[in-house]
Amino acid sequence: MIEDYSIRNEFSVYDAKRFIDSISSEKVYVFIGKTSEWADESDPPTPTSSEQQMINTWDNMIITKRLNSTNFSLGAVKHEWESGTIYQPWDSEDGLLYNKKFFVVTDDNRVYKCLDAIPNTPSTIKPTDTGVTPVRLSDGYTWKFMYDISAVELAKFNDTEVIPVKFLTEADSSLQWQVQLYAVPGTINRIEVMNGGSGYTSTPSVTITGDGSGATATAHLSGTTVDYIIITNPGQGYTWANVTISGNGTGATGRAILSPIKGHGANAVEELYGGNVISSITFDGDEAGKIPVNIKFRQLGLIANPTMNGSSTIADLTGTNIQYTTLNVTGISGSFLEGEYLNDVTSGLNAVAQIIKVSSNSIYVNVLKGTISENDNLQGATSGTSCEVLTIVPHILENYSGELLYVENRPPITKIPNQSETYRLIIKF
Repeated sequence: MIEDYSIRNEFSVYDAKRFIDSISSEKVYVFIGKTSEWADESDPPTPTSSEQQMINTWDNMIITKRLNSTNFSLGAVKHEWESGTIYQPWDSEDGLLYNKKFFVVTDDNRVYKCLDAIPNTPSTIKPTDTGVTPVRLSDGYTWKFMYDISAVELAKFNDTEVIPVKFLTEADSSLQWQVQLYAVPGTINRIEVMNGGSGYTSTPSVTITGDGSGATATAHLSGTTVDYIIITNPGQGYTWANVTISGNGTGATGRAILSPIKGHGANAVEELYGGNVISSITFDGDEAGKIPVNIKFRQLGLIANPTMNGSSTIADLTGTNIQYTTLNVTGISGSFLEGEYLNDVTSGLNAVAQIIKVSSNSIYVNVLKGTISENDNLQGATSGTSCEVLTIVPHILENYSGELLYVENRPPITKIPNQSETYRLIIKF
């Protein structure tokens, strides 16, 4: 028997928060990899969750870096305020609100929630107020300031798709704390006109009844019909409310839109559906020589609780660590090609590794398929160049260990020497 059920949007927010909370007890690493080209460099394939995808991803890793909770933030969908855009006001009964533009971030890096608007009318005045009370602007939009994004948060977590969002658990000097502290439960900030009625020659009265108190509103006429209603006092304490429109016309009806239970601004994460996780990591130059110079990589992702190479001990590392193998060699005859495979002439095995980079008498390789030993003679499968292995510096983590949490394929990214670069991963729950 198939049963009807509904998973609330808050489930995604719950999962996202749980994920970040788990970081303090888990050993989580970001990785970069995949130096070989995609079939179409401008259109990388979509990652899958198959076992082969996991194997290929591990094989192609070149660098890992340990993360902690400061590398993560919850994120909400980014809607930039633009003049001339129609925004959707908050609606306590709209189950699809999370898909709509009901909040914005301005070029001042302030986040506002739209509480009311004249139907089908674009926003033309940018909200700027940072107080705790919603403000109605002359274009008919009522905005509630939620929080501002700090310079530190911008540098780490601001992205083209999402903005950082958080819930404060203790007092600080931020404007957001004031917004949370003074949020008013059960306000009515909008009344939707369900039927404009007819025959009104003077402005009808609007009466609001319910289990709260203090809410008042004024109707606006277009000709002899009610086209919108202006809230003059949002009141407080409402969990239900009825609207009556009375005057010398007939038929006008309205629906009261209630605030979240704890009030607008009480919890930005829940109110703005912050069900994304933003992971931000900065690589400083070549990370003390651990990142080969001028490489291109095409994959980023997260792994949790991998073990040390050749061990069952969970890796508890700090900083950046290599996930490629370094072959220190001698007797190079010719020039190896980056990206070509190596054949092990001594063991008779072909394609035992793939070259990432060649530097003087060192060859950096990954995609290890077979054992390479000291004194083995290697030959490039494409170039025919040969060499002898002197010593081997193995990768740090045990391949295919731990949990591969997330993989993102991208067009080629060139790691520039002597330059710090920040990369972000957006995980959507």
